[in-house]
Amino acid sequence: MKSTAKVFLALVSPFCGFMLVSCGGASVKNISAASANSPSAGSGLVAFVTNAQNASLSVIDTETNNVTNSVQVGMPWPDGPNPSYPSGVAITPDGTRAYIADGDTSVWVMNTATNKIVTGIVIGPAGTAPFQLAVTPNGKTVYVTTYDSVVAIDTATDSVAGTISLGKYPYGIVITSDGARAYVSNQDGKYIWVIDTKTNTVAATIQTPKLTFGIAISPYGGRLYVTDGDTGFLVVDTKTNALLATVPTQEGDLGCLAISPDGRRAYIAVFDGLLVIDTSTNNTVAKVPIFNDYENLLGVAVTPDGSDVYVTSGNTNTISVIATATNSVVANVNSPVTPNGVAISSVPR
Repeated sequence: MKSTAKVFLALVSPFCGFMLVSCGGASVKNISAASANSPSAGSGLVAFVTNAQNASLSVIDTETNNVTNSVQVGMPWPDGPNPSYPSGVAITPDGTRAYIADGDTSVWVMNTATNKIVTGIVIGPAGTAPFQLAVTPNGKTVYVTTYDSVVAIDTATDSVAGTISLGKYPYGIVITSDGARAYVSNQDGKYIWVIDTKTNTVAATIQTPKLTFGIAISPYGGRLYVTDGDTGFLVVDTKTNALLATVPTQEGDLGCLAISPDGRRAYIAVFDGLLVIDTSTNNTVAKVPIFNDYENLLGVAVTPDGSDVYVTSGNTNTISVIATATNSVVANVNSPVTPNGVAISSVPR
């Protein structure tokens, strides 16, 4: 995968990021970012997008696709010796807190009702590189991948509850629907880590044909989908940890992905678009063209009703909104600088 080396460099370098551009589809709307500084308004369903080279988080009303707030995250650019590089973002099940990984040392916690940062949690020294996050279904623990580990955060105290040493370059992380296990993709070795969340230890590893990159789990926890950063993806049975299928595609640079709420579709970012996969057959049923300005796509999230997919574009500072009914781009939302991670959730009023 062309961006494999860039993925971790992006956490510590202002010159690398995750790129995507929106194009194609009928009735595409271009929406400028608003400079609002108030709690989100509109439907109550919000997309949260980190901006890696702007040290900020964009708050987007999914009903209007307007940016209703821009929240500073950590040290702004170019101030200080260690400016912040927001990467992954995850929302607690009750929608009240956003946890934002800072590619330098910390995870920041935001109150989603007020869009205010309430605390920062230092994960480690400079270079620790907190990156992707996942929240347990009961909301009690947030897990974040770093340069060489997974760190568990107790959400009751917003403090580090444990560190699971893994080795270099863990990347994506997901948690089963019962909260018992976390799965972590691996950019340095041909295996996936399986973490027992009760003991916070590595319970198993799953051998893979290639290195692994994007990772997602079906809503009911039975299937794990993992991209190889090249031309294919894997399907794993989470009950047995058996590799069920190695699926080739006609595309390249398969990256991050998301699963629809009903489990029927997987949406996979590729070099020049978004693949739509029928999970019952693992066949590609559509491809949404997205001009990406010669960089890999990253940041894929599906709305809870499955009607839209949000995809971030670092090169053009755009978030593309794709209607799943037509598999076409229906809106482009302008974002400050290098939009990266994206999460969608209802928030309290």
